[in-house]
Amino acid sequence: PRISDLRKGRFLTRPNRVAEAFSGLLKVQENQTCRLDGIDTFWIDGRSGTGKSVLLLQLMEEVVRHNCGTVVWLDEASEQFLLLLESWVAWRDAGGVETLFVFVDDFFAPNKRVSLGLSAIRQLLRKYDERFWPILVTCGAPEHWQDFSYQGRQHGFRVHRWRLAPA
Repeated sequence: PRISDLRKGRFLTRPNRVAEAFSGLLKVQENQTCRLDGIDTFWIDGRSGTGKSVLLLQLMEEVVRHNCGTVVWLDEASEQFLLLLESWVAWRDAGGVETLFVFVDDFFAPNKRVSLGLSAIRQLLRKYDERFWPILVTCGAPEHWQDFSYQGRQHGFRVHRWRLAPA
């Protein structure tokens, strides 16, 4: 799914599911003010074919519609997340205060894991501790969530799972 498809209305609307996911994401944002030591990750979990990637786009649209912060869409470019974090440090140091939501489709898919630079992300978090980090919003299959919930926690990610039930 692409942003252009969302704009053209090519997806089935699911207002109740979008509202539920949006509510969960807002809770993560609200609780972020208490924690400065890692990256909160809102993970949409569901089996293959349940519409996780479409819901990710619809959730991003909802964040923009409600003006909850700045939104960056990395599409499937998980490897760009480290570079974005490095830029975030400079932006925050220059006085930027708004919440940043980073949306990435299938952030921890097996073919992306090597290029993520999880160790470098952890080093960055340690070097610049006690600051608010962007909120990562992503989706993936249950087995990817399970792997990331373990490996991600070791590298400074707090994973908040939101399950998308089959239609």
